[in-house]
Amino acid sequence: MTRFGAHGIALICGIAMTASATVSSHAADPPEKWVPLPDYKQRFTELVSGWYVRGDIGWRKQTIGTVETPAPLFATEWSLESTPTFGFGGGYKYKWFRMDATLDYGSLARFRSDTATTADYYTAKIDSFTLLANLYLDLGEWGGFTPYVGAGVGTSNLRVHQYTNLSIIEPADGVVDTSRWTLSWAVTGGVAYRFAPNLVLDVNYRYLNLGDAQSGPEPPAYTNRTFFREMTAQEVRVGLRLLLD
Repeated sequence: MTRFGAHGIALICGIAMTASATVSSHAADPPEKWVPLPDYKQRFTELVSGWYVRGDIGWRKQTIGTVETPAPLFATEWSLESTPTFGFGGGYKYKWFRMDATLDYGSLARFRSDTATTADYYTAKIDSFTLLANLYLDLGEWGGFTPYVGAGVGTSNLRVHQYTNLSIIEPADGVVDTSRWTLSWAVTGGVAYRFAPNLVLDVNYRYLNLGDAQSGPEPPAYTNRTFFREMTAQEVRVGLRLLLD
């Protein structure tokens, strides 16, 4: 064997022994010392902007605190029908806070009032439009459900239609329909559930203070009116929020 061949074989054997020792030493290292492989998992980015639009339907139980009628026959007992409500609006959500503006319509409700001697002496139909600016606080997420509380302030347009009392005999002496803007406020509690990337189901209870309504002036002098004081509503509503990208 030539001198070059002997040296070459020795060099190859040395390299092989060094590589074997290196592999053996790394095999003995604990796993936490190994260099982690790159994480190639796909990462998703939330595309929802925070803006949303909403639509609601509900049922309203309404009450009137006081009914003030002209003398001498005063209202003693009264009632106002429960009616459906419809609303829409738009707003913005940032983390656990939301704000929106809503416009709701309360359908025509039949008003009836007795006097000490006669049932249904006063009658009317009342409906309303309510415009509110609202703030909400989300109370965390629990199994996909997000409870929240909120409050709003704004104005209502209360409209009184077909007002009559039994003292008005001549058809020509009717009372004109009226509308009145009043200060309104509301408190709300509910729960939301996001069942699709851009859709949220919203179920809530709302207490709404509508303010005071009034009839048109009554004949024959056209100086008297009937006032419907402290009108309030308790509402159960179901709605959808569409989240905008």
